[in-house]
Amino acid sequence: MPEQTTNTAQKRLRILRDDEIQALYERPRFTDDERLESFALSPTEKATLEPLHSSKSRIYFILQLGYCKSHHMFFVFDLPDVIEDARYVQAH
Repeated sequence: MPEQTTNTAQKRLRILRDDEIQALYERPRFTDDERLESFALSPTEKATLEPLHSSKSRIYFILQLGYCKSHHMFFVFDLPDVIEDARYVQAH
């Protein structure tokens, strides 16, 4: 009996388009209004921020927290990649 090879990519169910997948799993891109909501800190979050001494650590914490609030995921990023968000956090 001849061995049949199948392309698994063709047999997979495709529910979402590439841009929809990217929107789900990519780091959020916030508008100014979204930044206001996502990077606002509750009293508990402010207390958690207290032990962090360097500005860079505090900014990373707030950025990760805001991205997690939005997408319920953590992201790997470099500060230059999120400079607009970092400037917003630093200003507020």
